[in-house]
Amino acid sequence: MKAVETALQELLKSDPKLLEIFREFCWGKIEIVVKDGKPVMVSVRRDIKLE
Repeated sequence: MKAVETALQELLKSDPKLLEIFREFCWGKIEIVVKDGKPVMVSVRRDIKLE
């Protein structure tokens, strides 16, 4: 999984707009399904963190 993590870090460096979207999301999970090297589906689960 190290290669995937490295690729994601590089993507965030090259596309700051994507990082902005993640920051707006705040708390929860974003799952991206990849088929043949391309994203085909995104699942978003927004959680509420209780302090």
